[in-house]
Amino acid sequence: MEKEIELLENVELRFALAETDAQLEKTLTIFLSPVLIKLGSPHEAVRSKVMNVLSHINKRIRSKTNIKLPLTPLIDLVCTENVTKSPFVKNFAIMYLEMAYERLTEEDQITHLPSLIENISLKPSAQKQTLIHIILSVLQKFKPKPANSPSALDPYNFKSHPNDAKFLLKFINSSMIFPDSLPENIQFAKFLILLVATCDSSHEVVGGGEDGLRKLKPPNLENKEVVDGLYFLHQGSNPSSETFREPASPTLKFKIMNYLCKSQLATNTFPAMLQVSFDCLYGMSFVQWIARMADASKIRPITQVLLSGLLKYINEAISLLAQKVPEVFHKDLSILSRFFSALSLENENIRISVQEALSNMIEVYKLDMINNNPENIKIIESILEENIDKV
Repeated sequence: MEKEIELLENVELRFALAETDAQLEKTLTIFLSPVLIKLGSPHEAVRSKVMNVLSHINKRIRSKTNIKLPLTPLIDLVCTENVTKSPFVKNFAIMYLEMAYERLTEEDQITHLPSLIENISLKPSAQKQTLIHIILSVLQKFKPKPANSPSALDPYNFKSHPNDAKFLLKFINSSMIFPDSLPENIQFAKFLILLVATCDSSHEVVGGGEDGLRKLKPPNLENKEVVDGLYFLHQGSNPSSETFREPASPTLKFKIMNYLCKSQLATNTFPAMLQVSFDCLYGMSFVQWIARMADASKIRPITQVLLSGLLKYINEAISLLAQKVPEVFHKDLSILSRFFSALSLENENIRISVQEALSNMIEVYKLDMINNNPENIKIIESILEENIDKV
């Protein structure tokens, strides 16, 4: 056991010393498969050390999709019994196999497809699910070879492995190859339908929508088609459009905002991001997201509009609050003073909202409302005298 741990420590050091992507890729080619095999060790200390090494590897490669993983050794680990029969090892190895496959060119993915399909019918259920996910995503890219080509007759060796053909046909028939194997635009169309379903008035429809979303792969929120689709669902179409569609309900808008507030692309999509900011009940959090994530060049031309809109909402909210709880505003007349000052200091667009707010607040500062308090009356008169010539 001590020797195994020492070997793993040496391997971990080799990974740590790999400074460039090329060095890391070479080290992975040599050591990834042997390290995974050590997960089959009967010693807990050895397996724990392997997990440490794999954790180090994951941190290095997860964001660097240009680094290739050793496909053939991983296929041998997962798809054959030549290297190991340990289900535990295979279940870990299959995660790296999926990652390795995603980093291949389309041509290489198709070339290695027969190796994944072979004996798939004999695999445990968990491994089948991952393999079928890889296989279906590649099958849509497959282009049949000319009929006179020998390999065109049986490209996946189904004659030798008829149970594999039966398994794939049964799976495709039952799943309609819909969830993960169709193009992204159709995948997203299904996502939108399920998202709308979660806001339905029928609890059965809501349950079906929520269950479908849990099973569905999340959309790529940095994809323009996805972001445009979410904006369209939120805002609806132009009333003059031949195919007019109403905006989303408040409940659906709230759910859409949960996705838009995770997308950097959404913050740079003009004018939709501005329209949503002013339209949506939950737009304030989106404005904060825009301010944090958008490119300065995108928001610079509309900053004044955005600022005017925000101040308008703030002024209106304050005036409504004053009507609801006037006693709070009687205790702090500096708020009234700031509103009057804004009439002469702010630009025309903002002045209009300030005037509207002051109109709403007139009742709040009537004599009977301030209980004929001499001190308050004196302060209000002073504010009016200071600003009467400025308005």
